Amino acid sequence: MNTRQVGILKDGMKVYERPRSHASSAQQNILELVYEMCAHVLSGEDFIVYTHDFGRVIGDTICVETYDADEIIYAVRLHRKGKTRFVKGKRPIPSTKVTMVLMRDKGSALPQYILITAYVGEAAPPEPWDTHASAHARMFWDTHALVWDSVPVVPGSETAVCPW
Repeated sequence: MNTRQVGILKDGMKVYERPRSHASSAQQNILELVYEMCAHVLSGEDFIVYTHDFGRVIGDTICVETYDADEIIYAVRLHRKGKTRFVKGKRPIPSTKVTMVLMRDKGSALPQYILITAYVGEAAPPEPWDTHASAHARMFWDTHALVWDSVPVVPGSETAVCPW
């Protein structure tokens, strides 16, 4: 069951927020930006990953590059199935970009898309535990992480041991 409409694609196809959307918990009024972004996207693919540069600082990206000397920790984010790579001692970075991921809603009687996620920053591949992750995703997440304390995690799920 879909919740509210959050955009209309360039060709008129509607986009809805899904129940327990990751975008709903995001910062900086992300859904208002998603509505604006949808007007630049055409339907067609089952999954659409679209990054838009707004030409002004939109907010802070919490996905940052990491190095060997960084302190890394893994923990389960709320409403996720696997552990996320986090880095301690770094701060979010201002960004002019927002990325959204849309999925065609094949279970709907009408053609439409569901907003899977939206966040400030460049597109990032699925995390290694995700069924859609590729070898490229593993390489990306070996050199990037989310800033520790930037999002809630499941208490007691923290570990210094890489789970993948």
